[in-house]
Amino acid sequence: MSFTADLVLARTAVRSTTGYRAGAFTSIASSLLIIGVLRAVWTVAYRDAEILRGLTDAEAFGYTAVAVALAATMTSNVDWMLYRGINQGSLTTQLTWPITIRRYLLGTCFGDGIRALAITFVPTIAASIWLFGMKMPSLEQWAWFTVSFIVAYLLLFHIDFLVGLITIRTHSIVGFIQLRTAVVAVAAGSVLPYEFYPEPVAAVLRWSPFAGVSYVPARLLTVESVDARETTAFLVRQAAWLIAMSVAAAYAWRKSRQHLELVGG
Repeated sequence: MSFTADLVLARTAVRSTTGYRAGAFTSIASSLLIIGVLRAVWTVAYRDAEILRGLTDAEAFGYTAVAVALAATMTSNVDWMLYRGINQGSLTTQLTWPITIRRYLLGTCFGDGIRALAITFVPTIAASIWLFGMKMPSLEQWAWFTVSFIVAYLLLFHIDFLVGLITIRTHSIVGFIQLRTAVVAVAAGSVLPYEFYPEPVAAVLRWSPFAGVSYVPARLLTVESVDARETTAFLVRQAAWLIAMSVAAAYAWRKSRQHLELVGG
């Protein structure tokens, strides 16, 4: 199957999701509310210091603003899609399609990611710059961020895909999804930069797949001290974990199909 099919799936997802604009407005509003609170927190934290844990006030605030915007943007929902497909029985039809389930879900979710990037992430960052004084990233930072964002979204997709496959064994993954949301938020650095974690914990997380979900793209966009060598190391680790998660997802799907029981109809 050609790449054209992926573009069709992505375009269809963009058209269907942009029909519900209220969700984008509320997502932006809630993100800006959190970012406004974080602006106040960092103002107090940096009252008597120019640098904390190696980050300036502008870098720390910029990082958390981007991390909040990413959290609102990078929601693949593939775990919920698998959950509904199995429990409603629609996966029966999808298994007969001339396209693999993972590729179908990836094309659909990536289209939604493009939509979220354009109407959620960009407006949220623009408002953060205008309302809260976030420093405008350079063109080079934007370029590296774009590459990192694409890899991060694909990485999160495969993490969510693996979580969604739990449905095949349990027929219910609500609790697992809630746990995944909490683990990713903390382990990916969506709550705080790793620099503010205990160093042994931060050292482990920097090498974990979760770092590639939020910490790496947010740091590349907002921390000016990141040099070319560190940027390359970040992107290589991101790519390595993406390959590993992709292989794991393919293997898990092959094994899980042997135990597939569709509940709905």
